[in-house]
Amino acid sequence: MFNMRIKNWLLPMLFGALMLSACSTDSETKNNENNTNNESEEKGEIELTLVNWATEIASTNVISLVLEEAGYETTLTPVDLSPMWIGVAQGDVDGFVGGWLPTDMKNEYEEYGDDVVDLGPNMEGNKTGLAVPDYVDITSIEEVNSDNFDEIVGIDAGSGLNQATEEVIEAYDIDIDIMDSSDAAMAAALGDAIENKEPIVVTAWQPH
Repeated sequence: MFNMRIKNWLLPMLFGALMLSACSTDSETKNNENNTNNESEEKGEIELTLVNWATEIASTNVISLVLEEAGYETTLTPVDLSPMWIGVAQGDVDGFVGGWLPTDMKNEYEEYGDDVVDLGPNMEGNKTGLAVPDYVDITSIEEVNSDNFDEIVGIDAGSGLNQATEEVIEAYDIDIDIMDSSDAAMAAALGDAIENKEPIVVTAWQPH
Protein backbone atom coordinates (compact mmCIF):
# COMPACT_ATOMS: atom_id res chain seq x y z
CA MET A 1 0.00 0.00 0.00
CA PHE A 2 1.52 3.31 -1.03
CA ASN A 3 1.76 5.98 1.62
CA MET A 4 -0.31 8.72 0.05
CA ARG A 5 -2.16 11.71 1.36
CA ILE A 6 -5.23 12.57 -0.64
CA LYS A 7 -5.20 16.30 -1.28
CA ASN A 8 -8.56 16.85 -2.92
CA TRP A 9 -11.28 14.86 -4.67
CA LEU A 10 -12.50 15.68 -8.12
CA LEU A 11 -15.69 13.68 -8.46
CA PRO A 12 -18.80 12.84 -6.44
CA MET A 13 -19.41 9.45 -4.83
CA LEU A 14 -19.28 6.51 -7.23
CA PHE A 15 -20.07 2.85 -7.11
CA GLY A 16 -19.20 -0.27 -9.03
CA ALA A 17 -22.34 -1.81 -10.51
CA LEU A 18 -22.90 -5.40 -11.50
CA MET A 19 -24.07 -5.45 -15.12
CA LEU A 20 -25.52 -8.45 -16.91
CA SER A 21 -26.70 -8.84 -20.47
CA ALA A 22 -30.48 -9.01 -20.70
CA CYS A 23 -30.59 -12.08 -22.94
CA SER A 24 -28.11 -13.92 -20.75
CA THR A 25 -30.13 -13.18 -17.64
CA ASP A 26 -33.31 -14.58 -19.19
CA SER A 27 -31.68 -17.82 -20.32
CA GLU A 28 -29.92 -18.24 -17.01
CA THR A 29 -33.23 -17.85 -15.17
CA LYS A 30 -34.78 -20.60 -17.29
CA ASN A 31 -31.75 -22.80 -16.70
CA ASN A 32 -32.05 -22.31 -12.96
CA GLU A 33 -35.74 -23.25 -13.07
CA ASN A 34 -34.97 -26.42 -14.99
CA ASN A 35 -32.31 -27.43 -12.46
CA THR A 36 -34.24 -26.61 -9.30
CA ASN A 37 -34.84 -30.26 -8.46
CA ASN A 38 -31.31 -31.38 -9.25
CA GLU A 39 -28.85 -29.44 -7.09
CA SER A 40 -25.93 -31.67 -8.08
CA GLU A 41 -26.26 -30.77 -11.76
CA GLU A 42 -23.97 -28.01 -12.98
CA LYS A 43 -25.82 -24.74 -13.48
CA GLY A 44 -23.99 -23.69 -16.63
CA GLU A 45 -21.21 -21.37 -17.73
CA ILE A 46 -20.90 -17.65 -17.07
CA GLU A 47 -18.39 -15.42 -18.83
CA LEU A 48 -17.45 -12.22 -17.02
CA THR A 49 -15.56 -9.44 -18.76
CA LEU A 50 -13.36 -6.83 -17.10
CA VAL A 51 -10.99 -3.97 -17.71
CA ASN A 52 -7.52 -5.09 -16.67
CA TRP A 53 -7.33 -2.76 -13.65
CA ALA A 54 -6.18 -4.06 -10.28
CA THR A 55 -9.52 -3.03 -8.77
CA GLU A 56 -11.57 -4.97 -11.31
CA ILE A 57 -9.28 -8.00 -11.28
CA ALA A 58 -9.89 -8.27 -7.55
CA SER A 59 -13.65 -7.66 -7.60
CA THR A 60 -14.28 -9.88 -10.63
CA ASN A 61 -12.36 -12.76 -9.09
CA VAL A 62 -14.42 -12.44 -5.90
CA ILE A 63 -17.67 -12.60 -7.88
CA SER A 64 -16.28 -15.49 -9.92
CA LEU A 65 -15.52 -17.45 -6.77
CA VAL A 66 -19.01 -16.84 -5.42
CA LEU A 67 -20.55 -18.06 -8.67
CA GLU A 68 -18.33 -21.15 -8.78
CA GLU A 69 -19.31 -22.03 -5.22
CA ALA A 70 -22.93 -21.75 -6.36
CA GLY A 71 -22.32 -24.32 -9.08
CA TYR A 72 -21.45 -22.23 -12.13
CA GLU A 73 -18.36 -22.55 -14.31
CA THR A 74 -16.87 -19.10 -14.86
CA THR A 75 -14.57 -17.58 -17.45
CA LEU A 76 -12.91 -14.16 -17.03
CA THR A 77 -12.09 -12.19 -20.17
CA PRO A 78 -9.99 -8.99 -19.92
CA VAL A 79 -10.85 -6.31 -22.50
CA ASP A 80 -10.71 -2.54 -22.90
CA LEU A 81 -13.36 -0.26 -21.45
CA SER A 82 -15.70 0.12 -24.44
CA PRO A 83 -15.59 -3.57 -25.45
CA MET A 84 -16.55 -4.47 -21.88
CA TRP A 85 -19.84 -2.62 -22.26
CA ILE A 86 -20.38 -3.61 -25.89
CA GLY A 87 -19.86 -7.31 -25.19
CA VAL A 88 -22.48 -7.36 -22.44
CA ALA A 89 -24.92 -5.13 -24.33
CA GLN A 90 -24.75 -7.44 -27.36
CA GLY A 91 -25.02 -10.59 -25.27
CA ASP A 92 -21.60 -11.89 -26.31
CA VAL A 93 -20.58 -12.15 -22.63
CA ASP A 94 -22.71 -12.44 -19.52
CA GLY A 95 -21.69 -9.58 -17.27
CA PHE A 96 -19.15 -7.41 -15.49
CA VAL A 97 -18.79 -5.84 -12.06
CA GLY A 98 -16.72 -2.78 -12.97
CA GLY A 99 -19.35 -0.18 -13.84
CA TRP A 100 -18.06 2.98 -12.14
CA LEU A 101 -21.28 4.99 -11.98
CA PRO A 102 -22.87 7.48 -12.09
CA THR A 103 -19.90 9.59 -13.19
CA ASP A 104 -16.84 7.79 -14.52
CA MET A 105 -18.67 5.60 -17.05
CA LYS A 106 -21.69 7.83 -17.63
CA ASN A 107 -21.07 7.99 -21.38
CA GLU A 108 -21.00 4.20 -21.70
CA TYR A 109 -24.10 3.87 -19.54
CA GLU A 110 -25.99 6.41 -21.63
CA GLU A 111 -25.09 4.49 -24.79
CA TYR A 112 -25.54 0.89 -23.62
CA GLY A 113 -27.64 1.16 -20.46
CA ASP A 114 -30.86 0.11 -22.18
CA ASP A 115 -29.25 -3.17 -23.24
CA VAL A 116 -27.90 -4.29 -19.86
CA VAL A 117 -29.48 -5.22 -16.55
CA ASP A 118 -28.23 -3.14 -13.61
CA LEU A 119 -28.26 -5.33 -10.49
CA GLY A 120 -27.18 -2.48 -8.24
CA PRO A 121 -23.97 -1.53 -6.42
CA ASN A 122 -21.42 -4.02 -5.17
CA MET A 123 -19.50 -1.20 -3.45
CA GLU A 124 -20.56 2.24 -2.24
CA GLY A 125 -18.86 5.41 -1.07
CA ASN A 126 -16.06 5.34 -3.63
CA LYS A 127 -14.26 8.52 -4.65
CA THR A 128 -11.79 9.43 -7.37
CA GLY A 129 -9.38 12.33 -7.60
CA LEU A 130 -5.77 13.49 -7.50
CA ALA A 131 -3.22 12.30 -4.95
CA VAL A 132 0.39 13.01 -4.06
CA PRO A 133 2.79 11.28 -1.64
CA ASP A 134 2.68 12.74 1.87
CA TYR A 135 6.17 14.26 1.53
CA VAL A 136 4.91 16.59 -1.23
CA ASP A 137 4.08 19.86 0.49
CA ILE A 138 0.87 20.97 -1.21
CA THR A 139 -2.67 21.06 0.14
CA SER A 140 -4.98 21.83 -2.81
CA ILE A 141 -5.58 21.35 -6.51
CA GLU A 142 -4.65 25.01 -7.06
CA GLU A 143 -1.06 24.10 -6.21
CA VAL A 144 -0.85 21.45 -8.92
CA ASN A 145 1.24 23.34 -11.47
CA SER A 146 4.46 23.31 -13.46
CA ASP A 147 6.40 24.68 -10.48
CA ASN A 148 5.75 21.44 -8.61
CA PHE A 149 5.19 18.76 -11.26
CA ASP A 150 6.01 17.89 -14.87
CA GLU A 151 2.68 16.18 -15.55
CA ILE A 152 -0.28 14.40 -13.99
CA VAL A 153 0.15 10.64 -14.35
CA GLY A 154 -3.19 9.18 -15.38
CA ILE A 155 -4.55 5.79 -16.29
CA ASP A 156 -6.17 4.54 -19.52
CA ALA A 157 -6.85 7.03 -22.30
CA GLY A 158 -10.59 7.57 -22.54
CA SER A 159 -11.28 6.47 -18.97
CA GLY A 160 -13.79 8.50 -16.99
CA LEU A 161 -11.11 9.38 -14.47
CA ASN A 162 -8.81 10.82 -17.12
CA GLN A 163 -11.69 12.71 -18.73
CA ALA A 164 -12.68 14.20 -15.37
CA THR A 165 -9.06 15.23 -14.78
CA GLU A 166 -9.03 16.99 -18.17
CA GLU A 167 -12.07 18.96 -17.02
CA VAL A 168 -10.34 19.85 -13.76
CA ILE A 169 -7.20 20.97 -15.63
CA GLU A 170 -9.39 23.39 -17.60
CA ALA A 171 -11.49 24.51 -14.63
CA TYR A 172 -8.46 25.23 -12.43
CA ASP A 173 -6.34 26.55 -15.32
CA ILE A 174 -3.61 24.02 -14.50
CA ASP A 175 -0.55 24.54 -16.69
CA ILE A 176 0.47 20.86 -16.99
CA ASP A 177 -1.15 18.00 -18.92
CA ILE A 178 -2.33 14.55 -17.95
CA MET A 179 -0.24 11.68 -19.30
CA ASP A 180 -2.33 8.70 -20.40
CA SER A 181 -0.85 5.40 -19.23
CA SER A 182 -2.50 2.49 -17.44
CA ASP A 183 -3.46 1.37 -13.96
CA ALA A 184 -0.24 -0.64 -13.61
CA ALA A 185 2.00 2.02 -15.18
CA MET A 186 0.59 4.73 -12.92
CA ALA A 187 1.18 2.59 -9.83
CA ALA A 188 4.72 1.81 -10.99
CA ALA A 189 5.51 5.50 -11.58
CA LEU A 190 4.12 6.33 -8.14
CA GLY A 191 6.21 3.60 -6.53
CA ASP A 192 9.39 4.78 -8.24
CA ALA A 193 8.75 8.40 -7.24
CA ILE A 194 8.14 7.44 -3.60
CA GLU A 195 11.30 5.33 -3.50
CA ASN A 196 13.34 8.30 -4.73
CA LYS A 197 11.34 10.96 -2.81
CA GLU A 198 10.46 12.72 -6.03
CA PRO A 199 7.37 14.89 -6.58
CA ILE A 200 4.49 13.21 -8.43
CA VAL A 201 0.75 13.71 -8.79
CA VAL A 202 -1.45 10.84 -9.96
CA THR A 203 -5.07 10.01 -10.58
CA ALA A 204 -6.28 7.87 -7.67
CA TRP A 205 -9.39 6.31 -6.22
CA GLN A 206 -10.73 5.07 -2.88
CA PRO A 207 -10.98 2.59 -1.30
CA HIS A 208 -8.60 0.68 -3.55
